[in-house]
Amino acid sequence: MRWTSCSCALKARRGRAISAVSPYSTAAPSSIHPVAPRTSLNRRVGAGRVVRFLCLDLTAVKDVAHGCGCKVNDVVLDVWTGGLRQLLVSRGEQVAQLEPVTTVPASLRSAKDAGVGGNELGAMSVPLPVWEPDVERRLSLIVSRTRQAKAEQQSGAVMKFLAALSGTPLGRNFAAHQHATNVEVTNVIGPPLPVRLFGAPVLAILPIVEPVGNMDPILCAFSYAGQLFLVVTADAHGFPDLEVLIAGMETDARALLTASTTRRPNGARERLAN
Repeated sequence: MRWTSCSCALKARRGRAISAVSPYSTAAPSSIHPVAPRTSLNRRVGAGRVVRFLCLDLTAVKDVAHGCGCKVNDVVLDVWTGGLRQLLVSRGEQVAQLEPVTTVPASLRSAKDAGVGGNELGAMSVPLPVWEPDVERRLSLIVSRTRQAKAEQQSGAVMKFLAALSGTPLGRNFAAHQHATNVEVTNVIGPPLPVRLFGAPVLAILPIVEPVGNMDPILCAFSYAGQLFLVVTADAHGFPDLEVLIAGMETDARALLTASTTRRPNGARERLAN
């Protein structure tokens, strides 16, 4: 199993420091509109960006998803939640019963339209059980959360509303002061085979998604040539400790994939170990 974590930083101008705010507990998520607790994650996005990424073997991640009866995106959310948990704990914030809310893309296509080109996406809100330290139990909770959100939320209507607001002064003000979401996740399926650029092989593709408003950090999961890149972009002033989040993601990804080998045939176990 190949593990790669790396970082790059963009020079930032001086900004104001922030202090962590104790979160409100959310023992149980709302069935339709989960409430985003107050944490140090939400802050007005300023100038300067910091980028960190983790690289996983895509086949191994798919093995975990198939073995648990869930999707790759659920596994990504589990790893993301583990990183957020580590970050908040390192900041001295209480995580007991805490469930930050993330926005995630949701396909609006039916099964019969799966092969049609182009994107038809909506957005839904999913509470993340950062209070649960066990990666496998947390994955089960996340699967339940995403299924509930898909069944009860109007993801298409949410996306249309946000798109209509995005280009207006009201929309920019809303994004800067909203309390519905803590963080954001997006995912993109990239080329399944390696590509070349000017004759040279492209080894990695790292999408950098711009945080907006006060939703920070943002995760982009991008698959390319058998690898899954988990790229996190955040405000440089608000997240000088972003490496802690990536370290937590890597630790929990390793624990999740290692635990899955006990439920796999020998062939899959060898694939996870390589």
